[in-house]
Amino acid sequence: MRDLINKLWQWVRTDGLLHILAVIAVGLTLAVWGAPLWLVVVAQVAVSVGKGAWDYSGHGTIELHDAVCDLIGIIYTIGVCLI
Repeated sequence: MRDLINKLWQWVRTDGLLHILAVIAVGLTLAVWGAPLWLVVVAQVAVSVGKGAWDYSGHGTIELHDAVCDLIGIIYTIGVCLI
C-alpha cells in the first residue's frame, strides 16, 4: 500500500495537488453560495481552461497532467455536491 501511495504522489506532485485543491475550492465555494451543479462545473472548467491559456501564453508549460488533476478536482466536487 505504501508503494502505491508513493507512486501516486510521485505522479501528482505538489503542482497537481494545487490544481486539484484550487478547482475544488472554486466549486465548493460556489456550491455553498447555492449555485446549481451545472454552474459549479462550468466555473471549474472555465478556471481550468483559463489556467491552460495562461500557461500557453508563455507563463508556464501546458501539461496533460494539469488537465487530469483539474478533472479529478471536478469529479470530487460533483461527488461532494451530490451527497
